[in-house]
Amino acid sequence: MSTPATVPAVYAQALMDLAQDQGVVADVVEEVQALQQLCASTPELLDALTAGGQPRETSRAKVKELFAPHFSTILVNFLSLLSDRGRLDALPAILAAVITSDEARRGVVRVTATTAIEADAAVRSSIETSLKKVVGPEAIVDWQVDDSLVAGMCLRYHDTLIDGSARRRLADARAAIRSAPLAVAELEEGDVA
Repeated sequence: MSTPATVPAVYAQALMDLAQDQGVVADVVEEVQALQQLCASTPELLDALTAGGQPRETSRAKVKELFAPHFSTILVNFLSLLSDRGRLDALPAILAAVITSDEARRGVVRVTATTAIEADAAVRSSIETSLKKVVGPEAIVDWQVDDSLVAGMCLRYHDTLIDGSARRRLADARAAIRSAPLAVAELEEGDVA
């Protein structure tokens, strides 16, 4: 079953509001990041919590047993709420939404930099420094490699795409050549065509 896009955002906002009311936003976000890593590295954990047909009380008991020794009461109660509402299947998306919400609150801008080959440390440093001047000091660059770019780089943040790839430049050149009007030279008598 797919989760509507609004579900993670609504639950993430509820957790962030509660954490802000109690003055523990940074602590809760740190725990959310740890839980996100745990869920990513141990997919069977989420499968055990969301196994079909188990009563919600059983799922809630598992949540408390697994997470109470390691996480704050706020996060454990939040996970229990998700269990009660049958929303543990949306946990990865909710955790990602919490992290995104916190980054937006702190002014963090995530930039995806895609290159044709692995960029070395000097290139990365130079580009990251330049990006921080353009998009803000809290820019975080996520590096990717896509060998279909041939050469160059693409940068994406928010709704902005800066495509400096050779693939795009070749496509632009191809389009310009195809749309260019053909010049017809007038031949005078005696000229050889």
